[in-house]
Amino acid sequence: VVNEGAIEAARIAAEAKAREEAAKAAADRARLAQMEARKAAEQAAAMERMNAAEQEKRRQAAQKLAAEAIALYKESKFKAAADKFEQAVEQDPTNKTYYYQFGVSLYRIDNFNKSLVYISLAEGSDVNPVEKEFYRGLNFFKLKDIANARSSFKKVEDAKNPDLSPSAAFYNGMIEFDAKKWSASKLAFQRVLDTSKDPRLDERADDMIERILRIQYFEAEKAKKWTLSGTFGTSYDSNVLQVSTSQLDSGTSTNTKGIRTLQQASLRYRPIYERTNEFAVQLDLLNMYTLDSSFKSDQNLRNADPLVLTLQAPVTWKGTLFKKGHKLDLIPGAETIYMSVENNENKAIVNSFFLNAMNTFVMSEKWFANVNLETRNDQSQLDSSTGDDDSTAMKFKLGNSNYFFMNEDKSKILLADVAYSINQAKGKNSKFNRYDLGVGYIGQTLWELTYLAKLGYFNLNYPSAATVRKDSSFTLTLGLSKKLSDKYSAGWTTSYNSNSSNIDSNEYTRITSMLTFSANWQL
Repeated sequence: VVNEGAIEAARIAAEAKAREEAAKAAADRARLAQMEARKAAEQAAAMERMNAAEQEKRRQAAQKLAAEAIALYKESKFKAAADKFEQAVEQDPTNKTYYYQFGVSLYRIDNFNKSLVYISLAEGSDVNPVEKEFYRGLNFFKLKDIANARSSFKKVEDAKNPDLSPSAAFYNGMIEFDAKKWSASKLAFQRVLDTSKDPRLDERADDMIERILRIQYFEAEKAKKWTLSGTFGTSYDSNVLQVSTSQLDSGTSTNTKGIRTLQQASLRYRPIYERTNEFAVQLDLLNMYTLDSSFKSDQNLRNADPLVLTLQAPVTWKGTLFKKGHKLDLIPGAETIYMSVENNENKAIVNSFFLNAMNTFVMSEKWFANVNLETRNDQSQLDSSTGDDDSTAMKFKLGNSNYFFMNEDKSKILLADVAYSINQAKGKNSKFNRYDLGVGYIGQTLWELTYLAKLGYFNLNYPSAATVRKDSSFTLTLGLSKKLSDKYSAGWTTSYNSNSSNIDSNEYTRITSMLTFSANWQL
């Protein structure tokens, strides 16, 4: 991890170097200004000593050269134009308009110091003072003489020139942006949007404001090393499922209603958060507690309550892959589940290690796609997990989920996902394969409520079991969520599940409805 103090020291050193270079350029410019002013004065005095006819001849020659220079300038032949304007100045040093045109041409060929000298010497009714100050600002900006550039651009802004003041505001925004003064920079770009009539300039200002917002978000997130979050939920469950004693991915119906509570907590420490990579360590806890519909304890229902402890260390890389925006999350971790599924004794029933690879691809502005591979090793701790019923297994799941954004602000989203899982258990009765399909929609309604409607389907097969089992399940989920503040949110979710199976104990219907309250603190 790069030390923040070292970054600040490097920034200070760079600023000092820029000031040194600007001071050197200013000294060079002062010497050049003296030389050019003396040269111009000498040429003007020499012209004054000429007779009227010779003076007129030189003025005519200067006008012709200036006309040729202007034509070259319009063709973007700036070097040739600068040469012509210089000749025009030499022919008629008394016409200070040529100085200005010569100075602008010098700016175009990156001769900024000399450009400043001649623009500063320019005088006359044909020289627009606001335009002159604008080009002075441009030269100072290129020379990294920030103090003078800021001063010149402010004068142009204050002039309220409809053509040049918005551009001056844009450059003031760039000056503040380079100084990492995000708020001042954003205000300058907003002034561009408020005063400009140039769509291209407006677009550039919009892009810069969006860029600043991303930087401010990034810096705010980077400063938050610790995250503590929690959720409390209470729900009605029309048919509490009992986890099978032989394997953990199936459930048998209890045909008993229950009132359930959910407690979930997460503590996350993120020491690394950069533009291209992240690293964190996270501890999660999930617990459920169930009472019967009369709010009384029932051991059969309590046996369905899990306590899950998960420790994971996600690593994230962000960049491009196959010319698409790409984010890879590699998530190793360990998990233990405690339940009372044997002899009413609460104990660890499975210890797991997992490694998940989560790939997000930005296919377009309106389509994000995820391709995920989950690998998991479950070590069963159940006494009954032996022989053909041994549920110790390697499990693999390959999934693809897609988000299609239906409007510009991404508040309306169409969801589509598909997944295939295979459980390679030691015992043949616990081996299974499963595929999932889902389609849903997310949108917003009154009072800034976010709603979800989703239909899911899965097909589950135990082809090697002593009694071959096949399940087919549909679930309809409806949900609402509301962000109460930056820290707190609330939600409500209701689902209807119908599971068909060739095994009677695994055939059921189920309705659940849950209210949740969540909090999130970042430090």
